[in-house]
Amino acid sequence: MRCPKCGYERKAEDVAPEWQCPSCQVAYAKASNSNYSMRPETKVSAPASTGNSAAGMLKGVVVLVLVAVVGYYGYSFVSGITITSETSGGMIEASPINVPDNGVLFYTAAGCRYCDQARQYLKKHDISFEEIDINGSDRGRQDFQKLGAMGTPIIVVGDTRMVGFNEGELKGLLKSKGKWK
Repeated sequence: MRCPKCGYERKAEDVAPEWQCPSCQVAYAKASNSNYSMRPETKVSAPASTGNSAAGMLKGVVVLVLVAVVGYYGYSFVSGITITSETSGGMIEASPINVPDNGVLFYTAAGCRYCDQARQYLKKHDISFEEIDINGSDRGRQDFQKLGAMGTPIIVVGDTRMVGFNEGELKGLLKSKGKWK
């Protein structure tokens, strides 16, 4: 078989698929439908476009809508994710925000499963706390920046903060501040 694009004559030892030219890699059917010239020095341009077709416009609109939906829901999903990179050895340290009378501030974010676990733990042990959403209030956003943490939950007891949730460490912090019941 002779390629309509480059004129290469297919040989028995060629390893390219039967439908593809071993020389220029074009599909024979595509080359024969594209008005390729047999002479390599002659280039044939593609037919001039007569404007956007309805199908092409529809594809463009669908792509834009998909990008917008993925962007919106992607942002909503990612903005609710919290990352706690602190290890258990560095979870508890001095806090730039002090709570009078060894009170408990509990900084949370919507969708944070560790926040949910910590909230249940505090309620189970009758520890009174003030919950502050870091995304839903100006105070929460400002305090979160002051605390310098990378994730939630953040539990501040007196002058000490704990980032993340670990039952044993939270119990130890609450005991050390006289809040454990």
